[in-house]
Amino acid sequence: MNAVFAPDFKTIYTNFVQGAFSPLDIFLVVGEGMGPGIDGKPFVVQRAKIIMAPVEAKIVAAILNQAIAQYEKQFGRIVVAKGLMPVEGD
Repeated sequence: MNAVFAPDFKTIYTNFVQGAFSPLDIFLVVGEGMGPGIDGKPFVVQRAKIIMAPVEAKIVAAILNQAIAQYEKQFGRIVVAKGLMPVEGD
């Protein structure tokens, strides 16, 4: 595959992700948690909304799963603090 960077290509750091979907698309909103705001509640700067077809989202999930498995093989298990993982539905 040949690829080039678009003139408006950006690198975005994220430590915050929310997901949603419609019948046709999967959405990810990525941002950066900036700690507590003035009212003491978490403050997040939303950086971008990524919209993709469900089939592409499934491919992205597989890429992420593979990268995480390779990371953990090299550096050790990633521990996610209780309450940070999404809750699975019934």
